[in-house]
Amino acid sequence: MRRRSWRRRALVVGVAAAALIAVGVFVVSQKVFRSKAIATVAVLPFENATGDPANEYLSNGIAESLINKLSGLSGLHVISRTSAFALKSHTLDPVEIGRKLGVDALVLGNLTLHGSRLNISTELVNVSDSTQLWGDRYERAMDDVQQMEAQIATTIAQTLRRRLSGDEKARLAHNETSDPEAYRLYLKGREFLVGTDAEMDKSVDFFQQAVTRAPDYAMAYAGLAAVYSVQAFLGANARTEAITGLISTPWADSMRASCRAVRRRGSIRFRCNPSTTSRSTPCSGGSSRRPRQAFAEP
Repeated sequence: MRRRSWRRRALVVGVAAAALIAVGVFVVSQKVFRSKAIATVAVLPFENATGDPANEYLSNGIAESLINKLSGLSGLHVISRTSAFALKSHTLDPVEIGRKLGVDALVLGNLTLHGSRLNISTELVNVSDSTQLWGDRYERAMDDVQQMEAQIATTIAQTLRRRLSGDEKARLAHNETSDPEAYRLYLKGREFLVGTDAEMDKSVDFFQQAVTRAPDYAMAYAGLAAVYSVQAFLGANARTEAITGLISTPWADSMRASCRAVRRRGSIRFRCNPSTTSRSTPCSGGSSRRPRQAFAEP
């Protein structure tokens, strides 16, 4: 009798263990299946939950940084900032926004500030069934915002792709500057890149402060070049003089400075020609990263 009782208990335990394993395998396989199905992603502007509109540059800047980092992943299409941010003021459900953008998944987030501590809550949502593929909270010092962006981007990438190449890991972890204040000034410059005369002058001022703090900050120089170009195109100021012979305008000076800074950093191999006569080609060269990351959308 005792042997039969023991055998029954063993059988019950074995069946229960097998059932648990089967359930676990099913859940994991479902998550893996959903992850494999994700081919397009949109990063929506993060919600500024600080209560201060002046911090909007930070919530927008973090989302834009994630867009730029994730765009470097092979096999993953990331919706542009322009398309993702165009729906910022809409009151649609996030999943409705995802379907409107035609993406498989959304990256959502919000940020709060407690003194000098930055709190970011973010999640990756499957648009097809509204399930959360991943979510987490981060709390670090304001000076560590770039490290937080890198950690979030890497975790999202691993959730979607699981295996990353050495180059992809390095690209996701890369910071354009080691000066946290210069980075915040750069984000503020980006916030006012297109706007009224006064707003674009603010953008110029922020970018100039950034390059003063970090002379090798290539993206800040590229930001200056971009805002000067926008001002000239929109006729916002007198920076519309004809460009012939040796370029000597704020736009070209900033672009050449950007080229020099990038060359010193060694991240992109550019050749800068001081006598370039074309506004569109002050620099030329090759890169292991996408040129768009360095210039087209600074």
